Amino acid sequence: VLDVEYSGLFRLQEDGETLLLQAGIGWQPTLVGRGTVGPESNGQLQFTLYTDAPVVVEDINQEPRFQFSELLTDHEVVSGITVIIGDRDAPYGVLGAHSRTPRVYTSYEVDFLQALANVIAEAIARKEAEDQIYFQASLLDAVGQAVIATDLQGKITHWNRYAETLYGWRADEATGRNILEITPSAASTAQAEEIMVQLAKGESWTGEFVVQRRDGSSFP
Repeated sequence: VLDVEYSGLFRLQEDGETLLLQAGIGWQPTLVGRGTVGPESNGQLQFTLYTDAPVVVEDINQEPRFQFSELLTDHEVVSGITVIIGDRDAPYGVLGAHSRTPRVYTSYEVDFLQALANVIAEAIARKEAEDQIYFQASLLDAVGQAVIATDLQGKITHWNRYAETLYGWRADEATGRNILEITPSAASTAQAEEIMVQLAKGESWTGEFVVQRRDGSSFP
């Protein structure tokens, strides 16, 4: 779309200053996943981290604001657009599109790259949220007690490994079913229904009642 020789996703490293060329097209193959741009370069990429607006360079030879990194100059980069991925308070990194020739970039081209960066930022945030949920679920699986979660209607949304052992239902069999269908014993069904009504009102309940395993045996 932009008709440039290079595109790069530069991920900010833990030091909060160094940028790693995590992904890209056009660069020397050995640099992708390894090449870095350090804070000493005082260049376009670093500057982009501290501004909420896209940074456009039409001609490196006519640009007094920056010193350009070796990563760019070694590839004979002359012009380019860089935009932040995420926000200035917690950036993921920088998305850049670079060319070997002087270019006047249109507002459409600048907006296009920023839109791509926004999509990437949303995908990263979603992936991090999923990773956090997976991590929390793995902690629940490590607990030596049955941990079961449901929505307010009683539909099971989480069934940890110990619940599998205790009740005899695999997680994929239990998840999605109503907890009233499989855990209360026949003798405690009415009590279980009362508890669910109480929970649906936003109240809490603690106590003991009789539940049953898949094989029909019951226990408190």
